[in-house]
Amino acid sequence: MSNSPANKPTLLARLDFPPYCMKVISERHILVAGGGGASKTGIPNCFDIYELTYDPLINSARVTLAARFDNEDRAIMNLDTIFKSKYHFELLSGGSDGSCYVHDVKLKLSNEIVHGNNSSQSPNEANLRRRHFSFSTQQKSYEEDVEENIGGGDDGSNKQSATIKKPNLIDRRNSKPQSNQDAGSASMVPEYSFDFVMKTFFQTDFKEGDPYQKLIKYSPSTNMVYSAGAEGVIRFWSYPDFKEKQRVGAHENDVDDMDVHPGGTHLISVSRDGRNNVWNAYTGQLVATLIHDQAIPKHTDPKRGIHNVKYIAKRCRYGTVEGDDTNVRLFLILNPAPRSNFIPSYIAKWHINNDQYRLEKISPAGHNLTSLGISDNGQFLSIGSNDGDVDVYISFSLQRCYHVSNVHKFFVSSVEFLPSTQATLELIGDEAEVALVSVSGDNQIVMHKIPRRATLSFCGSFAFFVIFMLFIYIGMNYMDL
Repeated sequence: MSNSPANKPTLLARLDFPPYCMKVISERHILVAGGGGASKTGIPNCFDIYELTYDPLINSARVTLAARFDNEDRAIMNLDTIFKSKYHFELLSGGSDGSCYVHDVKLKLSNEIVHGNNSSQSPNEANLRRRHFSFSTQQKSYEEDVEENIGGGDDGSNKQSATIKKPNLIDRRNSKPQSNQDAGSASMVPEYSFDFVMKTFFQTDFKEGDPYQKLIKYSPSTNMVYSAGAEGVIRFWSYPDFKEKQRVGAHENDVDDMDVHPGGTHLISVSRDGRNNVWNAYTGQLVATLIHDQAIPKHTDPKRGIHNVKYIAKRCRYGTVEGDDTNVRLFLILNPAPRSNFIPSYIAKWHINNDQYRLEKISPAGHNLTSLGISDNGQFLSIGSNDGDVDVYISFSLQRCYHVSNVHKFFVSSVEFLPSTQATLELIGDEAEVALVSVSGDNQIVMHKIPRRATLSFCGSFAFFVIFMLFIYIGMNYMDL
């Protein structure tokens, strides 16, 4: 695990609200959402879209706020996107009122022309190509900025008052969030924004007295939307009319997480009731219940005096093997119950063969895990913890290749990898193999660059081959062969 300055986490922005969810929507854009809820605390409830832009002075990316949408008195606790073209998508989101809200989001250029086609070389899209920063004479060292701000940002006690008024689309030049950019450089302001238009909303959770939508997922393979929450019920919705098709009484308690198989065959749900269930993604029939207890060493909590501690899955994600949608693994992060700083958490990896799930590997991984992400090519998985730690593992071996402690002051609410494309590599610099972004209740957005794994050069490989053949020759002579 490299800890060189080039691979230190980069503070991208400080927000004026706690972010609870995040989505990478292109090689250059991330969507962050959250808020303070309905209470009159002065903390806004917002969707923010940031543009990542290459900065040659640090050989990495910085961010600029491209658009902000005020969600009035509703904090955004979960979201997903349904893309219609590269810069046009439907945004599904929800939270503590038990409903899903659907917004139509489109790129809007400064000349009011909306870019909605899917061309890869249109004149409008050329405005989004990689740009370099220019800096004013009043400049602060990037290294000093990171040392002062990483893990030391707004802890929630110094809240900024919201000055957001309708119309909901906020001018990014006057918005509150602070990114690590030179505000005096006009070239850093994108010549476009995003329009948010409310299309519809529908209730997804019906728990009496306290409805709460905790999860919303769209599967392009099934062309359906899946919702779950405090009621313990998973609902299947048709798209685009959002009519309920199936209802599954999945759990006896809140559904903490769910994910859909890339091939659209299965849906996995995990709950604090301790059950990890796999469902048919079309019919809602139970396919399998995953049991991991026998594979975990027996632990005792010395502080509470609890023997044979039980483990409960917190997050679940399907991941492809080298980008092959027909070769898929399932990953779960498992925490001890009750939560303990003395007992390790675990990552469990499941092999899938049609409807058969087999526990392939289980490995200890930090303490009190809160978030899980998988790279689009399936090579890496990332986890965030309640202590603000971020780790990256190689999916195949579950070997840790990156670790940073207390990069956030509060729990890590979401981790997302940037796409594994050449455009991303141009943004993050040549020394990194992949990059991810983490957000937390400390109001910070942080980028992590994972260094390239060491490989043997041609000369090194040739030398290894010669030595190997020499050992074989000596061995054969020794045995008179």
